[in-house]
Amino acid sequence: MDTIKVDVLICGGGMSGMSCANHATGAGAKVLVVEKQGHVGGSSAYSAGMLQHRVMLNAGIGYPIKIPDLYRLHAKRIDESSTGSKVWINTKVIKLLQQEPGVPGSRITGAILERTSSDGTQTKLVQVHTRWVVLATGGFQGSSELKARYLSPGQDNLFVRSNSGSVGDGLRLATSVGANTSRGMATYYGHLLAAPLRHEDVSPKEYLPLAQFQSRRCLLLNERGKRFADETTGDEIINQHLAKQENRRGFLIFNEETRLKYTTKALFPNSGDIDRVEKARQRGCNVAQSQSLEGILQALGQWGVDVAQARQTIEQYNRRVGLGDRSVILDASVGRGGEPPRPLIEGDGPFCAMEVQPS
Repeated sequence: MDTIKVDVLICGGGMSGMSCANHATGAGAKVLVVEKQGHVGGSSAYSAGMLQHRVMLNAGIGYPIKIPDLYRLHAKRIDESSTGSKVWINTKVIKLLQQEPGVPGSRITGAILERTSSDGTQTKLVQVHTRWVVLATGGFQGSSELKARYLSPGQDNLFVRSNSGSVGDGLRLATSVGANTSRGMATYYGHLLAAPLRHEDVSPKEYLPLAQFQSRRCLLLNERGKRFADETTGDEIINQHLAKQENRRGFLIFNEETRLKYTTKALFPNSGDIDRVEKARQRGCNVAQSQSLEGILQALGQWGVDVAQARQTIEQYNRRVGLGDRSVILDASVGRGGEPPRPLIEGDGPFCAMEVQPS
């Protein structure tokens, strides 16, 4: 077995790992980045590529970045550094080495790696000795086993909007040497996605165009025709609530003003000027538009929603939010994250409804 020595071993060649490596290399450290896939670039490669801060967002600006170019720049700086730093692709971390093997909390002194040739025909083991190990392998969303363990029941087949390599490697490595997990393992970042869609039928390039960022300005119902979360808390939060609903089916209802303002143009840099409603329709998702609420309710009924309850939910919401009738008790509170969605009132059409799923 070959043996090498570095200052820092970074497991994972996504944006976090490559940024960390670039910084450490610039500080004079000899760094080895190992990436199990045949290329660097984790789930950030599927993002819009923007650094943002609340002050900038409030001012309506952001810094767009070309993600592939940034990865190439990181790799170039690392490989050309004077410290002898390297990036190895097609390389897995088999196990972490400890100062006192098998003793939880004992200092990590290195790792055993498995390198695979570019044609996939040969493998060899390499032992790395290092002062520091950084686990930057992403989440565990690609592992049905870990999703079933940490998320609520039935979420093992949740639609995954990330790279296929995120299967919890870092989590397994860390817990194998005694690390504990946080109390937030059942939470995650995601977006409502147009539905119905199967993961295997969707290209990663479609993840952003099919995400429904307008949800905080819509009513979101389940199959029973009821609201179940505060829409104003944001797409990322109500996405998790929808994942716990029966059959994980949600239905957004909104007016024409919302459609034109929030689904037909780029909401942030690099998100693309695309009509998200039309994109969903083209992909065969459930989308309905009608001048009347009755037309929308009819479509919901065809999709399996309890129409009578949906009608009642809309009417109760209008009375509480639109008319200020405090005697009405809503299925879910609204307004914690900002201004509530506008009430849907017959005569104010056209209206739009679409099915969504968590991801």
